[in-house]
Amino acid sequence: NFNDSLGHNALRAVKKAADTLGVEVETFAYSGADDSLKAVENFISAGVDGILVCPASDAVLPKLADLCAANKVWIMSCFREVAEQGAIDLLAKNDWYLGTVHESEIDTAAVLAQILAKQGHTEVCMFTQAPGMVAVDQRLSSFKENAQKNGINILAEAYLDVSTAGNSAASIAPGYDLFLGSYPEATGVFMPATAAGMGEAAVASLKAHNAVGKVQFVAFDSFDGMDEAFDEGLCCGLATAHHADPFYAFMVLYNAMAGNRLTEEKVNLSLNYMVVTSAETCKELSEYVLNDKYDLYSSEEIMKFTKEGNPELTIEDIQEEMNQYTLENVVSRIKTR
Repeated sequence: NFNDSLGHNALRAVKKAADTLGVEVETFAYSGADDSLKAVENFISAGVDGILVCPASDAVLPKLADLCAANKVWIMSCFREVAEQGAIDLLAKNDWYLGTVHESEIDTAAVLAQILAKQGHTEVCMFTQAPGMVAVDQRLSSFKENAQKNGINILAEAYLDVSTAGNSAASIAPGYDLFLGSYPEATGVFMPATAAGMGEAAVASLKAHNAVGKVQFVAFDSFDGMDEAFDEGLCCGLATAHHADPFYAFMVLYNAMAGNRLTEEKVNLSLNYMVVTSAETCKELSEYVLNDKYDLYSSEEIMKFTKEGNPELTIEDIQEEMNQYTLENVVSRIKTR
């Protein structure tokens, strides 16, 4: 979904790099595994040199990679760590699959559990979804484990239908109806995602239940109105700004397309989330990191991620740059341009 905050900013970062490097970018927002297979087939038919994909599941990624290999097209994945061993084994044999960029989902979900506990929210409800999307699976299992470690009692779970963006957002209100209608002792909520309208729906639901000042949520992703959600005390923790993930994946892909593959090994790069816990910090994030006024990297900075501009570039250099991806560092870099 390129229309929500996460998708918009991810695409903006990739397009800035592509424009700098003279690469044409075509996009497709799929709604499931079959859609993604058809999209890759269409892109290959159109003559693309590389494909960057956020896979719907581990199971579909080797199929996408096989299509690319059969047509000598590079493929790189983003936003997902490949966890299923069968998929890992198949991808290891595919010379045209470069690897993936992903976030530290397990550690970050643990941090969100700690934030709830620190705020005194020990009676908590949570949203879940069907297994199969590795990132969300890791968020859910880690939050449950760390909720127990932090003395949090999970009162109830509500299911998110993520088959389409519209269904995802529509799942939120019934979940909060359950939580706040049946569990008046609940003061905290864990949401594994707020993209695709889910964050906005959460804020609307809490206000509809007159829960301002009574219930707070922690979550992943970014959403429109998150500054106000912190201001009003509705959100107390947000793991966000991972829209940079596809940028780094794109740079790995670009170098391979340009004949400068950075490593023969499968790439496995990890990006930090920016975890926001206050209105002040959220406003700074919105003002600089998620603002269309500022690019994630300037054209000059982008060239440092290429062999043409930086002949000594290694895959380790890209990981080191990702290690420096913090709110403080990004804001400082933007201010000193």
